[in-house]
Amino acid sequence: MADPLTVAIDAARAAGRHLLEGFESSPTGVDAKSSHTDLVSDADRESENAIVSAIRWAFPEDAIVAEEGSLENGDRAAPGTSTRWTGRSTTSTGCRTGPS
Repeated sequence: MADPLTVAIDAARAAGRHLLEGFESSPTGVDAKSSHTDLVSDADRESENAIVSAIRWAFPEDAIVAEEGSLENGDRAAPGTSTRWTGRSTTSTGCRTGPS
């Protein structure tokens, strides 16, 4: 089984690469979420997708709650696991929690 810390670090680095690319050019795909000051860009979505993909590959049964909504059923872990990952793509942070 993969080490959760290693997966989280690798995912954060991959997400950071997407965010750096976004900062080096004009933002694309900028949309307002809950208000005109709560914005999301393509770089945010791509960085979150990198995080979610890495976690999903290493821990396919775990639930994932992601800020930009990358997963449809992110709040529910598969039967037999109660592990949930939560994260924010714009800061490339996250955590993994066990049974709740």
